[in-house]
Amino acid sequence: MNTLKSLLIFLAVLVSSSPLHAQDRTTTGKFIIEPSTLICLGFEWYISGDANRNASVAVQYREKGANEWKNTLPLLRIGNEKAGTPEWQYSTENMFAGSILDLAPNTAYECKFVLTDPDGTEGVTEIVRDVRTRKEPLPYEEGDVRHVYPKDWEGERIEPSYDGLLHAYYGYPRFADWILTTDPVVAGDKIIVHAGEYKADYKNYRDFHGLTFDGTYFLTQDGTALRPIVIQAAGDGEVVFDGNGNGVLFDVTAADYHYFEGISFRNTEVAIRAGLMNAYGSSGLTVKHCSFLDIGIGIQGQFEGSRHFYIADNTFIGREDRDIVYHSRLENGKSTQRIKSYYAVKVHGQGHTVCYNSVAYFFDGIDICTHARPEKDTEMKAVAIDFYNNELFLCNDNFIEADGGNHNIRVLRNRGINSGQQALSNQPVLGGPVYWIRNVVYNSGNASTFKFWGMFPAGMLMYHNTSSGIFTRDDKPGSNVHARNNLFLPSDDADLPTLGLYTYTGYSSLDYNGYRKRDPFIGYFGPQAGQLYDFSEGNSAERYESLEAFRQATGQERHGREVDYDIFTNAEAPRFNAFNAQNKALGNAYPVYTAEDFDFTLKEGASVIDQGVHLPGINDDYTGEAPDLGAYEFGKEVPHYGPRKSPDALSNTLSYWEKEEGWQLLFDGRSTAGWTGYNLDSITPNWSVVDGELRADGSVGDIVSDIQVADFELLFEWKITKGGNSGVFFHVNEGEHYQKIWETGIEMQVMDNEHNPLGRDPAKGAASLYALYAPSKEVVTKFGEWNASAITVVDGQVTYWLNGEKVTIFELWTEKWYADREKGIHNSRRKPDWGEQKSGRLALQDEGFEVAFRSIKLRRMTAD
Repeated sequence: MNTLKSLLIFLAVLVSSSPLHAQDRTTTGKFIIEPSTLICLGFEWYISGDANRNASVAVQYREKGANEWKNTLPLLRIGNEKAGTPEWQYSTENMFAGSILDLAPNTAYECKFVLTDPDGTEGVTEIVRDVRTRKEPLPYEEGDVRHVYPKDWEGERIEPSYDGLLHAYYGYPRFADWILTTDPVVAGDKIIVHAGEYKADYKNYRDFHGLTFDGTYFLTQDGTALRPIVIQAAGDGEVVFDGNGNGVLFDVTAADYHYFEGISFRNTEVAIRAGLMNAYGSSGLTVKHCSFLDIGIGIQGQFEGSRHFYIADNTFIGREDRDIVYHSRLENGKSTQRIKSYYAVKVHGQGHTVCYNSVAYFFDGIDICTHARPEKDTEMKAVAIDFYNNELFLCNDNFIEADGGNHNIRVLRNRGINSGQQALSNQPVLGGPVYWIRNVVYNSGNASTFKFWGMFPAGMLMYHNTSSGIFTRDDKPGSNVHARNNLFLPSDDADLPTLGLYTYTGYSSLDYNGYRKRDPFIGYFGPQAGQLYDFSEGNSAERYESLEAFRQATGQERHGREVDYDIFTNAEAPRFNAFNAQNKALGNAYPVYTAEDFDFTLKEGASVIDQGVHLPGINDDYTGEAPDLGAYEFGKEVPHYGPRKSPDALSNTLSYWEKEEGWQLLFDGRSTAGWTGYNLDSITPNWSVVDGELRADGSVGDIVSDIQVADFELLFEWKITKGGNSGVFFHVNEGEHYQKIWETGIEMQVMDNEHNPLGRDPAKGAASLYALYAPSKEVVTKFGEWNASAITVVDGQVTYWLNGEKVTIFELWTEKWYADREKGIHNSRRKPDWGEQKSGRLALQDEGFEVAFRSIKLRRMTAD
């Protein structure tokens, strides 16, 4: 009996230690915390074993000090997927990787990871780590300041002052090729650049700027994360660095932690070079609220060792044609993809953020630099990179490329309109995950939303995207692909299946997605049931005419559904065949659409509302019984795309898009030009310019604009003293018969409602037409703080906006208007023709209180 028992024990041990069982058991290895970004944390956990891929890692997190844990998506299981190209092969490492998304910047979190495997485990299976998200880079407040002035500056100078940027940066006046360093900037120093054009005649040996022959600003000093070297616009007008057609305008490859803000880079091939592949590059580059116009490349950051770029709120405008989208061009009868502007931003390395930028008229938009096989050094891999809330318009190749990304690439809430090729590229992703979440794509022609293109990408998560393109091609393989809650609605002009997928891996998964039914509808190839991988060649996709037939054959899309454009508030499928036929002499081309052409929010009662699946950490804030399909949850505000509001230092400037749309600046931040006293030929002494603000000192006296307008849009910011009262008027007329601006002009009231007794009556408070029309909702204003207002007048309909909200609406010259005017308590004091004028000047009021205005911008709606 004892002998039999011993034998049975021996056999059990033998079986449990057999190679097959050992391969299924998971042994844990190295755990890596990737560099943090502002809103995301990324992690990697390496393992051995788990050959049957049934291990998993659950993830929870909480703010440091909080009691309740929050769930988020599990880490993605990665391993042995075939990635790369036919020329070079890469087998993904055995591991888990994943991110915690949409966190608060500069916040400490506890993050918990629990690995389980039904086949057993060896090693540590629960890990808790404290990790902090990154803080937005800011100038060091205590740094020394140097002021830079252009060659033609005629005003007063703030000391210490310098002639041109290199003089301030290195401390030695530039002369010919005397590139000397005597008193360079150090970490924490700020260079304040004053308004003007800095354009070197770099072939002139004695040019003022000292950029002999190449025209490049080579910057070589190092800042630190807390003390960057700052190059910032002064706020007294536009600062333009014009490359005069040179090759590279700024080279910071040898300069860590540099910070650019409010600068306009123009007329160059490469505006900022920050790194070159397999060579050298910088870390800590920050570029904020800048504009890049007439350039070939915006920011070139290709070095694998770079860290912590922050590229935010910029405008990049390339040279590609404005009125046509090229899939390919014809030149001398041959198809080509000639490039006028290559890309806006390209990065490699770790911990980068590229967010809230506007990109237009490039070949590519925002890219990761492809480096073939991943670097063996984990410090050199492309990981922890965030692209979010960017606006991309007319890119002849791809909007965003995750190509060459290794792990934890987060592409969130971007909008792309007009792509000549496949909109969102994965060729190749080398393990993943790449998170494609809540992106909107429109007009990518006869091409995919997600590009694989024979590069065998592995590790893509597609959640809550809305696209007018097909999902991906059914003849270009990928692995470890997972899609949930997306909408794909391609045009009838497209000739590829709406739902296409060729996957090497049996664990790729599709479910809860919506597809527009058209012919062809579905094309799919995947391994046979129970098979983890099928890397054999020569396979082709099976075509299916219905989702039901597809799910019966494959088990995919058990909750998938057919959809069409009637689910949206205002949208229709793009059309391109007729346009292409008319322009065959130019190449393979598509028409241009704009964001204003459609509205992809969901209609009330749309068939996709509450039809999605809950994804922890992704859609926890859904509003109904379940998440909706697509990028926009019904009833929730649409994300902001492109640059956010400029900081105070960048007031009184127009963006590229504002100029394109016809806006003009009525106050330049430096002078009272364009304004005179009411019924006078010059400005009154109570108005002056201080720190970029047009200020009234409260001694009474109103000013009017030189220009006259009829229908218009007016934007302005105002700040008033405690208890203050002022106003902005339109359709003001001058003449000997009038003594006050309010005798003819219509007012939008400017007031500190809290401390002025008149503010207790909404019809007399801020954003009212004084004593006649009150705001439709409660408004809150605070003295000493800036408020943003807008007035629109179109065909007699007047709308007032205050701090982003539409608050007051009324119509001029209607029966109601005249009746209300007659009942108005102040009508007897006004001239009989008050409000009768169809055009006139704008006016700013000094009613006896200190008040300041800035960023006064006007767009005419009709001819005067």
